Amino acid sequence: KVAQLEKDLAKPSGSFAKGGFLCAPRMTAADVEWSVILGRLREIRFLDAELLAGLPHVARYSAKVWATPAFQQGVKALLRPSFMIPNVLCVILGAKCGKCFAGR
Repeated sequence: KVAQLEKDLAKPSGSFAKGGFLCAPRMTAADVEWSVILGRLREIRFLDAELLAGLPHVARYSAKVWATPAFQQGVKALLRPSFMIPNVLCVILGAKCGKCFAGR
């Protein structure tokens, strides 16, 4: 839950408070997972400026994670429909051409 993430990031003894990420001084798998979740929430306009105003630590954390080369080069590509449709949705649905989603 995003509210629990806010609490975890707000802990003064936590890694984020010391300039790191969620669990460590460097990015870990947990940060990659959260970057995807937060990116999706932003994409569907659930995580907007108004909501982030009430979650200051999540706002700073998401900005920090999204600014990393790992997010910019890797995770961001996963969020693009041009990647998701043929590589994920069509595979799950057994479609072979991606045309079933054309124009959506």
